Amino acid sequence: MIQAVTISEFVGFWKINTDVYQAGYLQNYLDQFQDRFIRLIISADAWQEIDTTSITAKPKWNDLFNGVLYFNDACSLNVYQCGITEALKGLLYFAYVRDRMFDPTNSGNVQPLQEVSNRTANTHNGAIAAQRWNQAVSKLYDQVLMFVNNYEHVSEVITSSIDLGAGAYTINVSSTQYLSNAETVKVNGVEFTTSNVVTDASFDITGSTPGIDFTGGPAFWEPYKDFPLCHSLMSELQAIFL
Repeated sequence: MIQAVTISEFVGFWKINTDVYQAGYLQNYLDQFQDRFIRLIISADAWQEIDTTSITAKPKWNDLFNGVLYFNDACSLNVYQCGITEALKGLLYFAYVRDRMFDPTNSGNVQPLQEVSNRTANTHNGAIAAQRWNQAVSKLYDQVLMFVNNYEHVSEVITSSIDLGAGAYTINVSSTQYLSNAETVKVNGVEFTTSNVVTDASFDITGSTPGIDFTGGPAFWEPYKDFPLCHSLMSELQAIFL
């Protein structure tokens, strides 16, 4: 199970009043919905990879979940994307507040009435929950998807190559951004599996023809090749609650 969001993070804009309820009840919602949301957003294969390691095991997953300032090629500007974890808070907020709407002070909000207060109406709490949902989905499309599209393809010119013998090579490049060991890379249009990745320096490949100089050729990889975020995601997320 991937724990990208914890109870302690429901503060500020995403505040849920856990003073009234047992923390275990909110934790049940995190346990029930969090993995399902993540699998829909990043695909079951990516979820399984992260689940057996961790979000921080690879830079591409850490930045995707926790946010990062990056250079957006389309607009030629540095852009910040908030990360999937931030959007998850809104989706989980909606799931919890909507279902607890008939219990007192589920969002911790009250409507003041002179010197006393009334619990906020269900319609008011529902509107807040819906607003958080819409903002979370907006973050996924406007920030996370833009980030993923920016790194859909990464291409580097090979600065030099070293023949290690028996069809193995060290490929030197100026950047290995979001490339890790045991991932697919194309070198001169041929697919290989990476090993011995040295950050922003080189990676090794095996299974090539001996005696090749790859200098000047392209190295190409797709960090988020199977990322499924698309315009059908919102309907798929909504279907969870039907």
